[in-house]
Amino acid sequence: MNNKELIFQDTKFALYENIKDKDSVEWMFLDKDTYLQMEKDFCEDAIFFEPLVLDDFYSKEDFLELKEFISKLELNKIAYTKQMNKWEDKINLPQKFIDIAIQKVKDVLKTEDVEFAYYLYAHHQISSDGRKPFLQVHLDWSPGTYMVDLHVGGNRDWEIIAHDQRFVTKENQAVLVQPEFDFHYRENWNSDDPEVYYQALFFHLKRKNHWSNKYGIQYQDNEKFLKFQNQRLHLFENHYLDLVDSIEELPAYCLGDDSDLSVMDKGILGVSIKND
Repeated sequence: MNNKELIFQDTKFALYENIKDKDSVEWMFLDKDTYLQMEKDFCEDAIFFEPLVLDDFYSKEDFLELKEFISKLELNKIAYTKQMNKWEDKINLPQKFIDIAIQKVKDVLKTEDVEFAYYLYAHHQISSDGRKPFLQVHLDWSPGTYMVDLHVGGNRDWEIIAHDQRFVTKENQAVLVQPEFDFHYRENWNSDDPEVYYQALFFHLKRKNHWSNKYGIQYQDNEKFLKFQNQRLHLFENHYLDLVDSIEELPAYCLGDDSDLSVMDKGILGVSIKND
């Protein structure tokens, strides 16, 4: 498939307005009117931008303090998830690091309409039973209009792809993306060394009119919400994979289903759009 046939236009985001052949849409999970109303709700007051890197996310002194804090974490006390084969949990991060992250995003987007949703620390490393970290192609279902993906440590980098851009970061660099609208994934782990690891801190931020503020976090389990997300998946997943396939510079993606398979090659399983 060549670029002219792809569903994504210049705006790029997984939104109905970017579908060229609207007459061919199959409304498998929701009717058109309900879907469009929910999509409008999801986008209300959101600021759209190209994914970008933020250098020197914290001051040198603050980042050293953050590194020291993380160095004291005990891995056996952090939750392990097979969803992406990583240790990930909400740690007791000092409030100042959250406040700085929020202000940084406000400054970059030139808006005061940014507030805290949640944060997570993630440690990526091959487990004792041989599970390799992976991040499959997905859009986020969990709340967060904007996501800060901060590289905080490790002895390797781990490239992230957001829509059609690839980012390799150094410590204290962050990638700012819109995880509810930008498809994103990481390249294959590409290592069999059990000593290799990568550490990241994720800040998920939202706007005042975000759906989680209007309807509560429990809305994630609502039947209508799930139908909307599955309809969105049906509309865009294959077209996004075609887009990635058409760009030689982009690395192969993982496709996951949260099973015991940790990394899968292209074409084996459908895209699992899940929470980060």
